Amino acid sequence: MKKRINWQKLLLPDFPISAISFEDRIVRVFGFNKKINKVNKVGRYVLPQGVIEEGILRKPQVLRSFLLSVKRSLWPKNKKVWVILSLPSNNFFTNIFTLPELPESQLQDAIIFNTQMVTPVPLEESYFDWEDWGSSPQEGNKEIFIAIGIKKQIQPFIDALESSGFQVVAVEPLAISLARFVGRFLDDKNPVLAINIRNDGVEFIVSEGEKVIYFDYDSWPEIFGSKIPSVITLQHLEKHLTKEIPLILNFYILKRKNEIKQFICFSENNNLVTTISNWIQNNYHLLPMQFKLPPYLKSAGRSWAPVIGAAIRGLIPRATDTIVSLAPIGTEEIYARNHFLSVLSLWLKIIMVVLASITATLGIVHYVYFQRILDNYRIALIKPLNPQTQSKYNEFRVRVKEFNDLVQAATAAQKSIQKKQQYIEEIFQEANKNSVVITRLFITKNVTIQGIAKNKAQVIKYRKALEQSSLFKQVSLPLESIVDTPEGTNFALSLEL
Repeated sequence: MKKRINWQKLLLPDFPISAISFEDRIVRVFGFNKKINKVNKVGRYVLPQGVIEEGILRKPQVLRSFLLSVKRSLWPKNKKVWVILSLPSNNFFTNIFTLPELPESQLQDAIIFNTQMVTPVPLEESYFDWEDWGSSPQEGNKEIFIAIGIKKQIQPFIDALESSGFQVVAVEPLAISLARFVGRFLDDKNPVLAINIRNDGVEFIVSEGEKVIYFDYDSWPEIFGSKIPSVITLQHLEKHLTKEIPLILNFYILKRKNEIKQFICFSENNNLVTTISNWIQNNYHLLPMQFKLPPYLKSAGRSWAPVIGAAIRGLIPRATDTIVSLAPIGTEEIYARNHFLSVLSLWLKIIMVVLASITATLGIVHYVYFQRILDNYRIALIKPLNPQTQSKYNEFRVRVKEFNDLVQAATAAQKSIQKKQQYIEEIFQEANKNSVVITRLFITKNVTIQGIAKNKAQVIKYRKALEQSSLFKQVSLPLESIVDTPEGTNFALSLEL
């Protein structure tokens, strides 16, 4: 069967998006090279003590310096690096509820109302997103998955990354990243209990395919209080597992009317995984899952599962990624704006190269073919010409002039494209700096911009920034073109080139 060419990917390629995950002491980076069967970025780094405590960033400046060194190490030539951010799950809250089939206009309100009833954090102090999982086991209803992130705990991570040359595309709890790994590589249908034993605590995750049904992260201070043992023994872990596992198994039966029959442990310590797996199997009669990965991930240990799961999300085209993201509003717009500029710049360069090649080819043809013939005619002019030869010479001179005009037109077109590229880059760079979203752009002899900003002050600031540019003769912003709406301030602005 002949393989079809994906023209959208060829003509509008996405930025490569890697993943970065944080634990209290460990930072991991992982990235695929646009396809899942090839890995191009891998990094594991140990943070100084106290930078992150129980999933909360305590020393942002230290983390910023740390991330700058990571970027220099893995992306020395990249001005900006796009990442999926996977954070400790105790920064988040999730829930699943069912709603009857509702019109789209009513569904959003119903979701927000139900979320406000169950969330432990006010929505105005959080990042909130939801996902429609489709039909629920209850006939006539649909399942809605909601996720809430604590804004004051998530934003410092985003600020540290963005001030270090990273741009966050999406934010998700480590539990969702790990569930995606389990669903993609281990079991995409049956429920799984995943137990992730880390240096900072223990996390329990129940998943169905790539969906998170339940998670609970218990840090060592939460488990032991102020009396954390100097060495956490196997007996300590077994005691905590004895308390948590029966509750989780019973919860799942009540919630999903089904049983969990298999589990898997994740840890950097393989001996610990083997010992705990045998203990769980003997005490709860659950089957341990085999940790078998494709050849391109054969060297990845179990502790890499969450960041690999996050990196898989980076392969999803931005236009089709409907998974919950607990990031500030506008994150997707920033990506789309930069993606548009990148693609535009790429194709302008391609057009310039093609025009330059045509110009060079025409020049070579002129030199090799027409110039030689013209020289022969000039030599012949020394001799008396008969009327027929004179007529051919005049005809040839007309063709040479037409050819030279064509060369000049191609050169002028190349220069015009270069100038328009400068205009477009200046317009979008200033829009990005002033938090303005360009909705339409018309370029003829002059330029007309239609856009939206948060308020009128930002529109005025954007106009002044363009006036200070040496590229535009005049910037016109009629007062009647500024319209305040619930979504922001719409405007239309004209530039004289």
